[in-house]
Amino acid sequence: TIELTTSISNKDAVGKLIEGRVIGDVLRKSKIFLENGAVVRGRIRRLDRYQGGSHFVVGLEFTEVQAHGVPLRFYADLVSLDKTKGVQRALREQALLPDRSTRTTEITLPELPGVASFFVEGDTFVLPPGLRTIWRTRGLLRGVD
Repeated sequence: TIELTTSISNKDAVGKLIEGRVIGDVLRKSKIFLENGAVVRGRIRRLDRYQGGSHFVVGLEFTEVQAHGVPLRFYADLVSLDKTKGVQRALREQALLPDRSTRTTEITLPELPGVASFFVEGDTFVLPPGLRTIWRTRGLLRGVD
């Protein structure tokens, strides 16, 4: 679990540095590999309006985690997000078909390692520090470029 320590809003620019911290010890072969509170760093990867509508598309990319003072590449898949008002991983849209029936389509964002992609509802938004994301690690690699 990573808890954001950086506030993120619709006024931020893509590329802004973001930071979080690991919540709970991460074990590897029954030993603590990442300590509770380890710092995780990254950037805002995406921040734009979804089709000019009432949602933003947000992508937060984590690339580095400090393990025992050594920077490691963060390589994991997003499992879930905190339940936060207006924040959702998928959108449901209704389309009117020629026969006047409606069809609901679920819109999802591509899943990329280390990237939390989601939608935020509203004309503006602020994600305060404390937003939690849960990840499944693929591996931690030494040396961050």
